[in-house]
Amino acid sequence: MKIFLDDRREVDEKNNYCCPTNYDECIVMIDIFKNDIEWISLDYDLSATCKNTGYDVLVYMFENKIFPKHINIHSSHDTGADKMRDYANKNFPAVKITANKVSQQSEYLAKVKVASSNLVFRSKNF
Repeated sequence: MKIFLDDRREVDEKNNYCCPTNYDECIVMIDIFKNDIEWISLDYDLSATCKNTGYDVLVYMFENKIFPKHINIHSSHDTGADKMRDYANKNFPAVKITANKVSQQSEYLAKVKVASSNLVFRSKNF
């Protein structure tokens, strides 16, 4: 199972990615597939109306002893991405941790390839 959590970026679902757009959807998927998550990519900000972040997803996984094979952090929120990466490195020592800086695009949709996958997502006009 591959999970891509992001509230704004669209993902190419033909590669069988589950694509929750908020914390609650992501937690449901994590609970259902907890023993079969090979890759999860998390954004920090999950909308202005959502009090939870990608960091909260990491905390939930750790507190519930859910350890995917690979955690990727993708975010344009520098402080949040750093906080997530630090938490993941500290609490998931046996898990591969990667990070991708996502830059905000102002005039067009940009395709960005996420490390160690065939996943392509679009960064929308912000």
